[in-house]
Amino acid sequence: MKLDGTGSIILYGTYLGGSSNDEGNAITVDSSGNAFLAGYTSSADFPLMNPVQATYGGGGGIGDAFVTELDPNGSSLLFSTFLGGSKDEVGTGIALDAVGSIYATGSTASAEFPVTSGSFQTTFAGPAGYPGDAFVVKFGAPDFSLAASAATPNQVTAGQTATSTVTVNSTGGFNSKVSLSCSVDPSPSDAPTCSFSPTGVTPPPNGPITASLTISTAAPTKALAARIRFFGGFNFGWVAILGTTSIVGCFGLRLKRRCFLNSILSGVLLAGLVLQAGCSSGNSNGGETGGTPKGNYTVTIRGTSNSLVRSAPVTLAVE
Repeated sequence: MKLDGTGSIILYGTYLGGSSNDEGNAITVDSSGNAFLAGYTSSADFPLMNPVQATYGGGGGIGDAFVTELDPNGSSLLFSTFLGGSKDEVGTGIALDAVGSIYATGSTASAEFPVTSGSFQTTFAGPAGYPGDAFVVKFGAPDFSLAASAATPNQVTAGQTATSTVTVNSTGGFNSKVSLSCSVDPSPSDAPTCSFSPTGVTPPPNGPITASLTISTAAPTKALAARIRFFGGFNFGWVAILGTTSIVGCFGLRLKRRCFLNSILSGVLLAGLVLQAGCSSGNSNGGETGGTPKGNYTVTIRGTSNSLVRSAPVTLAVE
């Protein structure tokens, strides 16, 4: 049960148990408001979530210890597991460290209580029957891993795109949002760019979720044609003839207005001659400029959730 600061209002209250006897003996809370409990259960159908031990092993008396994590609203289990062997266990204490690892303690009468290789004491030394030996168990802190598939395709030409599937996998009951970002190396002008859909994901506790990475390259642009053409099929000879004719016509007619117009026409035609001659050596087919330079690029993907940062690389070749 969770009460407000005055102790006068119940913020949430919930049962936690199965069809037989269950008892909570210890509780602690993390900075996010998640509640962690330890106790014992005689219920083979005790509610579990991503358990380390999914099978009830109680010896017909007290039962197994349990360790459970509830979300801040008390509305869902983030983690819940049996803890014990074939005899009786009781969880009596629980604590967290600075990185979120869970520590549980209690008593066990089971010779096959789950111990780890290299631990302080790996064999049962207590008398038969409960309470037997004490136990201390550490569960890993909530965490996530990040992986990315190879770029598809892994080789492109400038202007094409490639994709990769990014997988975020949670462990230890992790269920927070992971924000995705990326960077490209090297990063010259028109280097590839990267983006995600979606830009953040929240994996299920102890499960995977995916996002799509798109890597885009810049296409080269067409250069302007260097050759400038005037009057279609008029070449140098026609321009010269027309220019000469207009000038002679001006003097022959002795009409000031017509002479003035012919002079303007002559100037335009001669200017066309000069431009055509000056540009005749240009490349009439144009060319291409810019675009993503050829080379190998590494896209570094980063997943961030509070103080946790995980990364994975994807490579792309531009030909």
